[in-house]
Amino acid sequence: MQINKEFLKSLNPCTDRYEHFLKHNASFDGSLSEFLDLPNLEYGDKAWVAERVLNKNQAINWAILCAESVVHIFEEQCPGNKHPRDCIDFLKTVNDFDNLTETEKLEIEKHKDIIGDYYSTRAANYATSAAHYALYSDVYNAAFAAHYAVYAATHSANAASDSIESDAKQKQEALNLQFLKQVISL
Repeated sequence: MQINKEFLKSLNPCTDRYEHFLKHNASFDGSLSEFLDLPNLEYGDKAWVAERVLNKNQAINWAILCAESVVHIFEEQCPGNKHPRDCIDFLKTVNDFDNLTETEKLEIEKHKDIIGDYYSTRAANYATSAAHYALYSDVYNAAFAAHYAVYAATHSANAASDSIESDAKQKQEALNLQFLKQVISL
C-alpha cells in the first residue's frame, strides 16, 4: 500500500490535519512504514492513519505490544495482581484473531470480565486499559480492532507519562510506533 496525499484524502481526514500534511509532506509517496517516519506529523495523526489501514491481526498485535510494554506499571502499583499480565500472555498465544476457536473466545471473554474490574491508580488504570483494549479489539471487525489498538497505544503512552521521566510519554509514543512497524509486516 502506498501512502500519499490522494490516499490520505480518500480517508476523509479533518481539513486542518490534511492541510498540515500537505504543508510539510505534499510530495510524499511511500509505504506505511515510511509514513510513520515522517517528521512534522504528530503521533496521533500517524495512529489515525494506522487505524484505517491495519487488518484485524495487525491491530490486535499492536495493542498487545503496547499493553505489554506498560503492564509493569500496573504490577508495581498492584503487586501480586497478575490479571493484566495473564490476559496479555493469553492473547499472545492466539495465532489468528479472524478465526478464533470457541475455547479462545471463551477465554477472551473470561479475561475481559476479570480485567475490566481493575482500575485503581491513574497509571495502573492506563496500563490495564491498554490490556483491556487489546482484549476488547478481538470481538469486532478489523476497523474496530484497529480503533481499540489505537486506544491501547494511547493508554500505554498515558501510563508511561505518569512515570518520573518527563519525556516518558514521547518515548512511549516512539516505542508504540516501533511496535506498529513490527506488526505491519504481519
